[in-house]
Amino acid sequence: MNVELNKGFAIIIDDHLLKDDTDDINKIANIISNKGIPYCGYNNLNDALKCISNFIAVNFVVLDWRLSVPENQEVVVTDFMIKANATSNINFLKEFRKQCFAPVFIFSSENRDNIVEELSENGGKDLLNEDSPERNFIFIKSKSELIDGENLFNAVNEWIKKNPAIYTLKSWDNSFLEAKNKTFWHLFERSPMWPKILWDTYSKDSVDQGLNIMDTINKNISSRTKFLNYDQVILEGYNGNITKNEIKEVIQGIMFMNSDYLHDKDLQPGDIFKIQGDYYLNLRPICDTIIGRMEENETPSASCDGNFYSIKGSKMRPIDVKDRYNSNLEMINERIDEVVIYGVEEKEFFRFSLKKIYIHNFITQRGNRKCRLVSPYITHIQQKYSSYVGRFGLPRMPVEIITDNLPMD
Repeated sequence: MNVELNKGFAIIIDDHLLKDDTDDINKIANIISNKGIPYCGYNNLNDALKCISNFIAVNFVVLDWRLSVPENQEVVVTDFMIKANATSNINFLKEFRKQCFAPVFIFSSENRDNIVEELSENGGKDLLNEDSPERNFIFIKSKSELIDGENLFNAVNEWIKKNPAIYTLKSWDNSFLEAKNKTFWHLFERSPMWPKILWDTYSKDSVDQGLNIMDTINKNISSRTKFLNYDQVILEGYNGNITKNEIKEVIQGIMFMNSDYLHDKDLQPGDIFKIQGDYYLNLRPICDTIIGRMEENETPSASCDGNFYSIKGSKMRPIDVKDRYNSNLEMINERIDEVVIYGVEEKEFFRFSLKKIYIHNFITQRGNRKCRLVSPYITHIQQKYSSYVGRFGLPRMPVEIITDNLPMD
């Protein structure tokens, strides 16, 4: 395990932790601690679950698979006990996944195949991909394999290198946290009251104070975040299968922000609404749609009437996509009076016409907002629309001039 990629504290959940000096988990805990990685230990899942809402910035989790099953050979272990133990572990893993994106290392004296089987049979089949280990966030190893020297760190480090998602998380997280701390110290040193200063400034401008403070913080952190210098071997070395549906999901995921994450008083260019079966994409500048500039009870004012100006779109037929597909450049050729967007709601292409603007009231229609098209995609549409409405007509070229410059028969 590259310590540089694993900054932050770890979670260890094992019923023998700090209780049985002979158990391998304490040797593993010492190895982790000796590497300068602090850990928080729990002897059972109930105690860990009480704190799980605080596991939002965890480095990694070490979980013993046999937490509630007696290891005393004199005690008969029933199938019910094994099932209950597996179910509890799986429920914890699913709850943890809701709180944090981090790797989970299942270190156990239990046979690996048994753990995989129990995961599959007790509701955890979606947590582990045996056919493609690099797609997993779970790492399973026997405790006894990882107590000698660097075995623990070598095993985990090799796994991270084969898992581009975890590798990216670790590399980005370290850079982001460093930038976050520098940003907050930078502002604090200028004035501990900087949030109040910004709040008052945004209040005078009648914009949502919280949203704008958050935006300011994000921009400052982003400007301080170091470039993620990838180890190209990690990504180029992957020769596994990537399905077409995965590619579609990823591209759709980076283009759109789901409406669940949008503030109900935040209207911006790129917001897409589905109204009576048709799709409408807002183009009106954000300075004209600041809901905070309306009167009380969201009543229209001279500063904001609550309306958005949009272009209308609909799903394209496959034949229309084919007509616009440029196979040489591997891209879609848009006509001058349209924009083509992939994946507005379904994994298909949608065409939005620039010829007509439709006016809708945001307060009335915000429940119909589906998503927000993010930059740079919305920027392209705004620029193209500006070019379209500002175009100038030219006189028709006389046919005699054209024909006089054609090849001789």
